[in-house]
Amino acid sequence: IRSGAIAVSFSPQGSYIQTWEKLTDELQAAGGNLRIWNPKTGAFLTGFSQKAFSKEQWPYVKWTDDELVACMRISNGIHLYNGQDIGK
Repeated sequence: IRSGAIAVSFSPQGSYIQTWEKLTDELQAAGGNLRIWNPKTGAFLTGFSQKAFSKEQWPYVKWTDDELVACMRISNGIHLYNGQDIGK
């Protein structure tokens, strides 16, 4: 996990960690600044670009309690993901 993260959150069962850091050109090219990690291995799984940070909306990716579904609010809707395979 990168040292520049200013926000960190675990999924409900601890299977994933998400971090947010200020968006840079480097992060944009590497998958985004909102990043999902495997906490057991430290492996980067996937990322999204999220320009602004809001404490009120954090964490941006939210899983159901069983982690079967993950969702992320976007400006005009909600993206749904397979919560157990969000990195693919």
